[in-house]
Amino acid sequence: MTTDTKALLMNRDLIAIDQDPVGRQGDRLRALGPFEVWTRPLSGGAVAVALFNRGQDPEPMTFALSEIGLKTPHKILNVWTGETIKASKGILTTAVPRHGVVLYRISP
Repeated sequence: MTTDTKALLMNRDLIAIDQDPVGRQGDRLRALGPFEVWTRPLSGGAVAVALFNRGQDPEPMTFALSEIGLKTPHKILNVWTGETIKASKGILTTAVPRHGVVLYRISP
């Protein structure tokens, strides 16, 4: 097993989203060309947000926290890196790799 595969399979934050007791599936919030935003409600009022780039090039994607009813989150966690991020003025902009996804857990 590669190091990347092992890191993915043992990512506690990712497992927590998958096994969240709310048990609801994700829903596509919006799609425009090769870009999609998906959300999934989680326990404690948290929300998982996935930014998909199905395009051929890395691209910046922007997501407004108001799209999921949040104004000022307490915590935005990048599930892949474990990094906590701040959203300037309730707007989150991030580079999404080609054919890739960035996954966040946002806690109100």
